[in-house]
Amino acid sequence: MTTNRTTWGFVNMIRGCVKLLALGLISTVCLGTSPAQAQNDYEALYNRYLYHYVGVPARSAAMGGAYTALKGGDMALYGNPASLGFQKDTYLSVKGGLRDVSSDSSLDIGGFSDVSTINNDLWDAGLGLVYPFEWGALSVSYDYSKDEADSDSFNILGSRFKTSSELERHTISLGGGYSINECWAIGYRYSFITWDRDSVLRDVGAFVPTTVASWSDDFDGHRNHFGTQYEYGAYRFGLDGMFGLGDSSNDAAGDSDRDEWGVRGGAAYDFSEQFPMLVTLDLSFDNRDQDGGGFNNSEDLFGVHVGAEYEAVENLFVRAGYMYEDYSYDDDANAFKADAGISGYTAGLGYSWNQFTLDYGFMFMDVGGDGDLVHVFNIGYHF
Repeated sequence: MTTNRTTWGFVNMIRGCVKLLALGLISTVCLGTSPAQAQNDYEALYNRYLYHYVGVPARSAAMGGAYTALKGGDMALYGNPASLGFQKDTYLSVKGGLRDVSSDSSLDIGGFSDVSTINNDLWDAGLGLVYPFEWGALSVSYDYSKDEADSDSFNILGSRFKTSSELERHTISLGGGYSINECWAIGYRYSFITWDRDSVLRDVGAFVPTTVASWSDDFDGHRNHFGTQYEYGAYRFGLDGMFGLGDSSNDAAGDSDRDEWGVRGGAAYDFSEQFPMLVTLDLSFDNRDQDGGGFNNSEDLFGVHVGAEYEAVENLFVRAGYMYEDYSYDDDANAFKADAGISGYTAGLGYSWNQFTLDYGFMFMDVGGDGDLVHVFNIGYHF
């Protein structure tokens, strides 16, 4: 009996070590870049989903991700909350999206182990409602997203392993906007974000692939979003900021805090008196920190978002844009650092028919590897 207990204790210890080693390797690919690794933009593109990201509507996605100075429809639900102050009619929105993001390089730690690329397929669906009052409007929205991730096989201690994970994310948002006068509005939006992820490590080097370990992690976050907008003739200006506090728990690594704050400013100009075109520009800065559970990470992201919208024929809008993100990542716990400059191109269409609106946005982030592709659509009804 003593021998059996000792044997099982040794087996469990080995499994635990492999589990923690795999978790560390996966975290390295997802959250950092080692000196032996080529530039990896993966963490800059995917990590936002593990914090307080709420996404952008299709119109914004088609215009380089700019939204701060834009108003109307889905901007009131997902853009600058101050645009709620300018909302004049009741608006119901259905949205959906698909994002394909992959790591663009593999990891080699002194020949001891390697992790090949990881591919994530994220899709989401949501529903939102805006209800106006004399003084502004209130909004409520719900968004569900799911992420399925798989890695190529990688080496640990002479054998080959693969990982897979599934993440489900729920976001509930409540917002309100107040019109100070016909030119100036302010707004606030609160979002509760929760997700849980289950991961599995499989030994594929054995004759019969076997599950070696499994673990889960989850997150509960509170996002606070403030904004203001001002109109002066054909000019529109916007300023918004957010801060989010969140707690993450991993049954292998322990508990940690995932906090985030950001600020964004933008301007738009409407050429409608000359021809049916609008141009807009946003500048943004975001900071994300994870502390605890063996993590001590800090991310800084500066973004430039430029977009244009042109009414090609009556009620049909053609949109295009460009975005650039300068990303800096610092992991003190593992002495990893990364700096990346990522450019992206966007395009899309919008169409209005009676009380209905249909918008589609496409984004491509050029990361030098497989790329990062985003498709977003919104269907709206004004009544």
